[in-house]
Amino acid sequence: MHRRRPESVCALISRCTGDSVFGLAPGCLGPTVCVPASLLVHMPKNLSYQAAATAPTVYVTVFTAFQQAAAGPGMHVMIHAGTGGVGLAAVQVAQALSCHVSSSAGSPAKRCQLRNIGLNTTSDTRCIAFTENIILATDGRGVDILLNSLTSPGEASQTAGGWVDNCSLPAICQPVIHCRHAGCQPLMHGA
Repeated sequence: MHRRRPESVCALISRCTGDSVFGLAPGCLGPTVCVPASLLVHMPKNLSYQAAATAPTVYVTVFTAFQQAAAGPGMHVMIHAGTGGVGLAAVQVAQALSCHVSSSAGSPAKRCQLRNIGLNTTSDTRCIAFTENIILATDGRGVDILLNSLTSPGEASQTAGGWVDNCSLPAICQPVIHCRHAGCQPLMHGA
């Protein structure tokens, strides 16, 4: 069965006739784009065109956030909504950087999914009790980096909650990253 290529999907271009590939390139939001082959990879057969069109942007968001926060080995990272697109990418990148990763998710099944990919500390996204879990998991130290992709006013205000040192929540309803080290400025995604 041959998959039909959507005409307007960003970042999907054929290297050779019939090949499905994806990547990220300037101008990729139009119906066509010319891009160096080095910016593309073959699309796995089990990946939908929709997922292929969004994955590069999600990972660029995460890499930018962690680069700004100077994430590295041994740092404690809290990722809210860890089973969403940004959340899963952040968990994978933080694990690859040898960070200690904690995450929240909105249902028992999603928290189970996080434990299945190697997270020991998981919390309910919809409950402020995640702070107690973090304090216990870090022996009272807290986290170095907090990645928040929650956007409702209640969820966003609970995220910072005064327990992240030297940081403030600059705009409710904007996904942000907070970090503990001096000079870190909150990174506004989508602003």
